[in-house]
Formats: sequence, C-alpha cells, structure tokens
Amino acid sequence: ATAGKVFAPPAGTRVLVLQDDHSSPVLEWMARAPAQGFTIDTVQRPAETAQAWHQMTVLANGVKQWSRRVPTQNPGTYDGLDYRFAHTVPVGQALRVSVAVAGQGVRRRSLVIEADEI
Repeated sequence: ATAGKVFAPPAGTRVLVLQDDHSSPVLEWMARAPAQGFTIDTVQRPAETAQAWHQMTVLANGVKQWSRRVPTQNPGTYDGLDYRFAHTVPVGQALRVSVAVAGQGVRRRSLVIEADEI
C-alpha cells in the first residue's frame, strides 16, 4: 500500500495494471483514480497464462518433505516458491535432496539448492 500512496499519478495519466492484480498499490490507485483524475486500464493476460501455475516438490532421501502448487501471479516476470527445512542423518550417511518443478503458462528460470552442514 505504501508504494500506491507514495506514487501519485498526475491527472490525465493512464496507469496500466495486469488482469487479476489485487496487490496493495493497484487497489490504492483504483480507490484514488476518480478523485485525482487519472485512469486505470487493465491489460488482459494472454489465454495461455490466464490459468498459469507453478509447483515444487522437495524430497530428502526419497521421502517427500514438502509440495506446493500455487497460481502464478505475474507470468513473464518473477514468481517463485521457497522452502527451508532441517534434516538429520547419521554420520557417514548421505543426504540426497531432490527437487521437482512443474508449471503451466510459465517456465523455470532458476533453481537454487543450498545446504549447510551443522
């Protein structure tokens, strides 16, 4: 909401927002537009991204630790999933972490796996 309050589009300005963008700045601008004389125009998402989603599944030594499938809010920009967990294995035993990703209307840009030995 702070960004929406700080940025004051001048009267006559046309502000473009993505279809189904309900972030705080967009809601703030929609509320202020009539009184401040600027317009809000919605850009329709392409059909292939209208139902975009992304998913990540994390396994440790073959056992599922976590899995989520969520709608992608901004296809074409960054949207991601983050998961952190602790797993203890006996001394001398390997820990094998596997991550599977899937999606519709999106593509994987990067996958980062970090591990700390404690």
